[in-house]
Amino acid sequence: MVRVFDDTSYGRESDWAIALDWVADHAAALGIRVLNLSIGTDQRYPGTCEADWPVMAAAALSVRDAGVVLFVAAGNENESNALDAPACLPDVVAVGATYDAPLGREPDTGTYTSGCFDADADAGTVMCLSNTSDELDLLAPGSRIRSAAPGGGIAEKRGTSEAAPHASAAAALMLEVDSALTPDDIERILKQTGRPTVDPKAPGRTTPFLDVQGAAEATRASFCGRHADGTTCPLTLGGCDGGACDGACLAGACSGDAPRVTPALHAEWPGAPVGCSTVDAGSVLALLAVVRLLRRRR
Repeated sequence: MVRVFDDTSYGRESDWAIALDWVADHAAALGIRVLNLSIGTDQRYPGTCEADWPVMAAAALSVRDAGVVLFVAAGNENESNALDAPACLPDVVAVGATYDAPLGREPDTGTYTSGCFDADADAGTVMCLSNTSDELDLLAPGSRIRSAAPGGGIAEKRGTSEAAPHASAAAALMLEVDSALTPDDIERILKQTGRPTVDPKAPGRTTPFLDVQGAAEATRASFCGRHADGTTCPLTLGGCDGGACDGACLAGACSGDAPRVTPALHAEWPGAPVGCSTVDAGSVLALLAVVRLLRRRR
């Protein structure tokens, strides 16, 4: 974790840029490959914002050039055509928020601070507060998310600050499958395997909704496409020949008594090839630091 706020949760753009530069300088030595920024400002843009944020733009580019994929929360202001800075920078992956379960009316009473509410929130429904624009790259679960709280214990939070770490964790899993992935590779695979989802605020726009299973399977296929059959994959995706690259397995037909995807599991993870088993995510430990959404900028 690199701290960018003071004790009152207040920070400066210069602090953020210095932190990103530090990550870029130390990424190789420390093995940093994924970075999460659940921060935002009261400045929002319909397109990219590097002209107004040149220092942060340069720092974000340096992180990407160092081989680190950077995920940023899109913001929680119910915008139909604008993202918070720094999510609007061109070299980051901007993440919006969905619900992760059928919750009915959300919030239960009243509205979010942005003045909106969702009458019938279902799993995968885009949260009304989640900012969107053509620059939004990905959607991920952002409500209701229970996780470790500052000072200890567990807390339940909602918003794009909770969605971005889900995408960051997916990237960490992908890198366990194939450590040679670049930030461009990770972003491309996440977008290609994500389920096209429409935000009611912007009915003419679709954004990929995170499909962890699909991304992991696509990553394994990419890895095996560069290696000979029989090569052991860095992460076993199931019982297909003990995790070795195998053309038959990649085609969707596991050999022998290998575990198979059940109809119920395939319905939950549409990206999973029929016949191959699911990702053994238990071998992956992702430690992600989530900083609270900042609403002001000095």
